[in-house]
Amino acid sequence: MHDITVPRLNNNDESCVLKQWLQKSGVKIEPGDIVAVLETSKAAFDLESEFGGLLSQTVEAGSDCAFGSVIGHVFADENELDNFTAKRKQSVNTGDPLTITRDAQRLIDAHSIDDAALRSLGKSVIKTKDVEGLIDSTHREPVNSNANDRDDGANFAPLSRRQLGIANTVSRSHATIPPAFIALRIYCDRALKTLKQVLAQKGMNVGLPELVIKTIAKQVDDFPVFFSSVVNGNRLRHVPDPGVGVTIDVGKGLFVPVVKQASSRTLLDIAELLIDFRVKGMRDKFTAEDLQGGNISVSINMDADIELVVPIVMPDQVCMIAMGPVRRELTLNEKGQVEPRAFFTVGLAYDHRAINGFDACRFATTIKKLCEDPNWVLSSL
Repeated sequence: MHDITVPRLNNNDESCVLKQWLQKSGVKIEPGDIVAVLETSKAAFDLESEFGGLLSQTVEAGSDCAFGSVIGHVFADENELDNFTAKRKQSVNTGDPLTITRDAQRLIDAHSIDDAALRSLGKSVIKTKDVEGLIDSTHREPVNSNANDRDDGANFAPLSRRQLGIANTVSRSHATIPPAFIALRIYCDRALKTLKQVLAQKGMNVGLPELVIKTIAKQVDDFPVFFSSVVNGNRLRHVPDPGVGVTIDVGKGLFVPVVKQASSRTLLDIAELLIDFRVKGMRDKFTAEDLQGGNISVSINMDADIELVVPIVMPDQVCMIAMGPVRRELTLNEKGQVEPRAFFTVGLAYDHRAINGFDACRFATTIKKLCEDPNWVLSSL
């Protein structure tokens, strides 16, 4: 007998939903066959079987499954399957350990449900809906209930699985990364003029976000630490050709897809990729591949009234850059005349374990100088 286990699909979630079984129990499968679809807070994954034989499902579709948990087995033949089934039925009644999902255990703890009540269900795998049935039948109140949980006419709504994934990422960042932050202005009249010419000549709308992504990625040789990750608190892991994560939120939740090999892409390439990301965001079609491989991230915040954004540092990264909308101010030119000029603000949040303020300022001012240089803009096309 071989176990079918849920792999660790990403570093931000602790579990996933078994969205669908693609093979029925008792069906013979081959190594490499896709047997199920798993869904994290961000994307769906196909689960392949490493083994061949008869499939036995132990967890129902729709269940929340912790990474590393067993959701099924593969048996060599029918005799092995029948023997296992008989032993499992016997174990439910003889005190053998029960398999309990993470969310089910939380409900069990909150409502002080004992082992006898769980075994009365006659199941070896206890899921959330099983515990909810026990709670409904016994009208148990949570042990740790407080005034905020009481039925006083307030309306409650559960956080979506996607939002819970975001919450986990934010919590990990704040719990494990000591951040620092700087911000500066980038004056962009010349860059906007050059990018407008690109639209006229190429028919492609290339904006400041693409320019910032490209400019950041090209700094990997001069500022490798900004594209690294902290390992065990005392080492840095560097990558030669970093991926740049980009925040995408079109009303379906926050995603951070990755522009892979960003330093070797042109602005036109990046512009096309960002369009593809936005379409996937609207259609809720991001894949696991889209969301993996980020080494530094850019938070794009283009609403006109935004002044400044302080981003988190993503877990397993050491830096995140936030860019705001284009704004205008009045200034004195070389002749002492008042004229308008355009700028946008860039904020840089960084892991102070790996980066000090001096280098953060050097990194930020390098990005500023390049974005303000029309020759750099043209060379990046």
